[in-house]
Amino acid sequence: MLTVRHLTYELDNCVILKNVNISMNSGEIVGVTGSNGTGKTTLLNLLMGVIKCQKGDIYWEEQVKKAILYQESTFPEWVTAKDAIDLFLGLQRHHEDTKEMINLIDSINLNKEISQLSGGEKRFLDFVLTLSGNPNFLILDEPTTAMDISTEAQFWGIIDNLIELGTTMIIVMHDINMLRKRCHTIYELNNGDLDKVYINDVTSS
Repeated sequence: MLTVRHLTYELDNCVILKNVNISMNSGEIVGVTGSNGTGKTTLLNLLMGVIKCQKGDIYWEEQVKKAILYQESTFPEWVTAKDAIDLFLGLQRHHEDTKEMINLIDSINLNKEISQLSGGEKRFLDFVLTLSGNPNFLILDEPTTAMDISTEAQFWGIIDNLIELGTTMIIVMHDINMLRKRCHTIYELNNGDLDKVYINDVTSS
């Protein structure tokens, strides 16, 4: 589904990514870890086409329907959670999509403004909205940040269901032990190099 060949990216004469190579098949789960500031988000922005490749190539198969969960929310603080759902899905979406989103986030008071939600609630709302449109390739950047134990358990439950459905994923996070439970391959990004640090032929939950 995704092939990255010899990807290199520089910023202000500093090498952020150096000769990065990735190959992912349908249904594969890949983890990416590394210290803050090592270029993980830059890599994701390159994959999504937010920033332009300088050197190397990124190939997506035509049938890929990708979606990304960034670290920062894009919703205005003054809208309610319900308004955010409606705004995200848009008027062209069928009402059943709204009902499905609400069922997934039944633990959140949808009448609250975004500013009144906890950090974990905001994060979970963003994650659920990322699933609208049924993407078959998910990219998740530090998805569990600020989530409490209960919300994080709900998050991983949804992820495990998506894995069973064959969704392909890249999950960026610091918790390598959690990645080991689900990922086929884990990469570590360090000084511009993306190195495999874990390979598992069969994931387990």
